[in-house]
Amino acid sequence: LAANNVQEDGVAMTIGVEMDIAPAAPVVVDITDLLTGTATSGVDYTALGTVQFTFLPTDFYPYLQTFNVLITDDADFEPTETFNLSLGI
Repeated sequence: LAANNVQEDGVAMTIGVEMDIAPAAPVVVDITDLLTGTATSGVDYTALGTVQFTFLPTDFYPYLQTFNVLITDDADFEPTETFNLSLGI
């Protein structure tokens, strides 16, 4: 996972998880919203919870899987805000 920047104008932030080499067995990856940072889940962006991907040995590699986080547009003037995700295998 890498840092991304988007404007707060009601767009989605696309986040990707890529595996470069085929695993010998299926690999399950969990991306979880840590509910930390300066942005508020459910207010500044749509609550994420946990997103799960499975990378299979039969997929074509390198293989990129993506998900979107919807950014909420509001009329408030705010400084740059952040949210944090964890990646678990």
